[in-house]
Amino acid sequence: MGQLWPDKIVTPEKVIEKIKPGMSIFIGTGVAEPRTLVRTLMNSTAGNLTDLELIQLVSFGDAISLGKLRSQQFRIPFYDERI
Repeated sequence: MGQLWPDKIVTPEKVIEKIKPGMSIFIGTGVAEPRTLVRTLMNSTAGNLTDLELIQLVSFGDAISLGKLRSQQFRIPFYDERI
């Protein structure tokens, strides 16, 4: 199975070259978060990385229940530049 996709693997630097100013970038959540790519993105000084919108979702599925969040035992900070 792994033989079908090795030619599709690229370095984080190659991905960053494809980003255009003003793009919206969705970052996977939890175990789907591409940590190496995000770390490279955050530390890059590439000139094309301007006016980017980073989007990352928080799961409110079975793992995190709204009832538990309301119990004051847990909190999820939320920052929104538009507010």
